[in-house]
Amino acid sequence: MHLFVNNAINSTGCLEYYLKPSRILVFGFTCSDPDLIFSEFLNNPNRFNVVLTRARQKIIIIGSKLFFESVASTEKQLQANACFKNFFKYCRDNGCYFEYPGNS
Repeated sequence: MHLFVNNAINSTGCLEYYLKPSRILVFGFTCSDPDLIFSEFLNNPNRFNVVLTRARQKIIIIGSKLFFESVASTEKQLQANACFKNFFKYCRDNGCYFEYPGNS
């Protein structure tokens, strides 16, 4: 709890692309509806790039395992999803991936 004492916590809406650089950034993207796994909003590499480039020291990404493990069915979906798959593989290969124990 002492981590947040004397530290301002700023949050931004999910549609704000012009994030200010932050020392620590928490980014969440999940989808409870499997039909929306390949939505343009969720599979937006530009939005993901903005988030990755705004974290100065640390970034915490919370995402759906289903999203990362899904296979796109169209060329456009595959292209949009490639950066997320590569990121997921990088995290697994480098010990940066942590799975919630309650997941089946």
